[in-house]
Amino acid sequence: MRSINLLLKNRIVITGGGGSGKSSVIQSLMEKGLCVFEEQSRQIIKQSLLNNSEALPWKDILEFSYLVQDAMISDYHKAPQADICFFDRSLCDVMAYMEKDNIEVYPALKEAISTYRYHDYVFIMPPWKEIFENDIERVESFEASVHAFEQLKETYEKNGYTMIEIPKGNVEERVDFILREVAKFKI
Repeated sequence: MRSINLLLKNRIVITGGGGSGKSSVIQSLMEKGLCVFEEQSRQIIKQSLLNNSEALPWKDILEFSYLVQDAMISDYHKAPQADICFFDRSLCDVMAYMEKDNIEVYPALKEAISTYRYHDYVFIMPPWKEIFENDIERVESFEASVHAFEQLKETYEKNGYTMIEIPKGNVEERVDFILREVAKFKI
């Protein structure tokens, strides 16, 4: 039973709407030598743009969601069992973005969310207008980011997770907050 518990407890998710500073925090955790899995959505968007593929959230959300789901499950399996690993988003994010856009969540995603569990506590970064920026992979507005934040909270909570909001601050303050909270977890 210990190994199953470890599989659940050492995978820690950091989520939030676009432009909340999540990527900077993830990068800082990586620079500290911690186990980190980067956001799959951005990687798939980059690849789809490069290949002129329709698998983009603003063109074919279902195909995009399937690709993100498969990549996230692959990352889940790659996480070392003995180390704490941070994940930039999880399968719940795929569901949240589908729900935000009023798209029916397909059964395989629901099953994957039940199968691939993360630590009970999930870190969420609030919308922050002062640092919000668009780029080639982030085309949503700040208002859409706020809506995504609310949907993410709702989706994670209905899937049995407890949200910990990361306070606004510089990257080091936010990373320190995360590491202090993780030190309190029973892993």
